[in-house]
Amino acid sequence: MTEMSNEAWEVVQRVKMYRKKALEVLNNGGDVLELAQVTDMGMHLRIEATKEDVIEILTRDLSLEEKAQLIAEKLVEV
Repeated sequence: MTEMSNEAWEVVQRVKMYRKKALEVLNNGGDVLELAQVTDMGMHLRIEATKEDVIEILTRDLSLEEKAQLIAEKLVEV
């Protein structure tokens, strides 16, 4: 088994946390405004920086889990 670098591990952990928080908001019927209120690990700043992309993801015909995953991946890119 190969070991992950610290940087790669941190990215994986960030994606997991952002996905979890996004899914919590989406499961409660929240939208981009509610996502922008999540302050864990600077999520609110990243949502503001990628707001148009997040809105586009939210309009897609996908499951909430898929939307949360795409949003998390987008936030890690910032």
